[in-house]
Amino acid sequence: MADDERAEELETIVAIYPELQIDEKDQFRFFLDIAVSPINPATISYPGSSGTDLDDENDRASAILHHLPPIKVDMTLPEGYPESNPPTVKLSDPSAWIPASKLKELEELATALWEDYGHSMIIFTYLDSLQQGAETAFDVPTTPTWALPTHDLGITLIAFNASSAQRIFDGETHDCGICLEPKPGRLSHRFNGCGHVFCRACLKDFYGDAITKGEVANVLCPDSTCGLRKIGPKRTRRTKRTIDPAELLAIGLDREAVQRYVDLKRKRKLEADKNMVYCPREWCQAPIKSAKYPPQPILEDISYASDTGDEGEAEPLAEAPVQPAPVPAEPATTTTAKEPPKPNKAPDDRLAICSKCQLAFCRVCKASWHGEYLYCLPRSAAELSAEDKASYDFVLLHTSPCPTCSVPAQKTYGCNHMICPQCETHFCYLCSMWLDPGDPYKHFSREDLPCQGHLWDAEDGNEEGAQFNGPRAFEAMAMAIAEAEAELDAQVGPGVES
Repeated sequence: MADDERAEELETIVAIYPELQIDEKDQFRFFLDIAVSPINPATISYPGSSGTDLDDENDRASAILHHLPPIKVDMTLPEGYPESNPPTVKLSDPSAWIPASKLKELEELATALWEDYGHSMIIFTYLDSLQQGAETAFDVPTTPTWALPTHDLGITLIAFNASSAQRIFDGETHDCGICLEPKPGRLSHRFNGCGHVFCRACLKDFYGDAITKGEVANVLCPDSTCGLRKIGPKRTRRTKRTIDPAELLAIGLDREAVQRYVDLKRKRKLEADKNMVYCPREWCQAPIKSAKYPPQPILEDISYASDTGDEGEAEPLAEAPVQPAPVPAEPATTTTAKEPPKPNKAPDDRLAICSKCQLAFCRVCKASWHGEYLYCLPRSAAELSAEDKASYDFVLLHTSPCPTCSVPAQKTYGCNHMICPQCETHFCYLCSMWLDPGDPYKHFSREDLPCQGHLWDAEDGNEEGAQFNGPRAFEAMAMAIAEAEAELDAQVGPGVES
């Protein structure tokens, strides 16, 4: 009769838990994993590196976990169950996130339930109690932030949480926001930062085309609402974060395309840095080696987790500005012994090494490296070549600077509402004034501004007769004065005062 009761109860339990496994050697022994997905996600903190002291708050990392490793149930129904003997339970946790004392307490719960229910069948009741306990992670986290004892345990739990979330995602169906078709999770990608979902085929085409065209600023989450935040009653701004190289690899882009993406991002940052120094060799002209912009190889674990800028660029490391060579002090009038000259305070500020041809040269005078004891002077504007001067004059006369980043812009056609290609600031082409992105055309209707009614000046790109103001007008005025003075000097002749 007892065997029949055990077999009957096990048959019922197998129907409720189809994932339950019966021991091949003992028909009354079974194994089951109890999934642990707390209703309230667990916030953990753990040592930032192996060997870090648990109490060292300065070197601890944190994470939020929605899934924890399961506990393994090894349960046997002995002879005499349920009339005279309770079930035998052995619980284990291979990842060791549950204390041994808690496992012992949960094991003893089976006997307590058997006693409370008057020596009756309690397998379902016990397993259900474990599942209810799993909703609170068995009360193992006793504080809002669960302090883990070791770095390795933190990494193990984070990895399990990620794999569990991915497994659940792969088993679901998601609507792609690009092709608008339902796709299985295994063919879709969910972005790490924002959680938006698109199918991988659409993302590969979208990002591959953008990278081929060099439009790295468009390698963003395609969702139009991603990153929007209010900056005023009627104004919003989109914080743009470009996609991590590792995430592009996960989407399925080939390594060559991702390497080009990384190189283009670095190139854009170099071009935007007004203090970047380039190799003086005409056949090279590569940027110097810099901790600010290190070359980025393609690695699966590469990450820009700190991306917070409009383009998602990671904050560069601080780099000391170039210090001009100091003026040598007057020599001492009396000396008893010849002392060696003292080096400049920071000679490394002047030493630059080309990242391509490895030329070591001076940042100030652009000559090959002359050592830290030689004083040099920066090259003056008079040393500019005629070609460089002509190029500089053209930029001053025929472009309008962005009011935010000063990048020069030249209009080919259209209205005078401009958007900077570098920082996406809205500004007026005529006066370089910042424009409100929410209503950029209000600027051209204000009666107190000289740009009123001039929205379409130089619509076809021909700037003759256009009414410029601000920096553009000042440069043109200064240029005209300089030309007039040069013409007057030519008429009067050298050595004659006017």
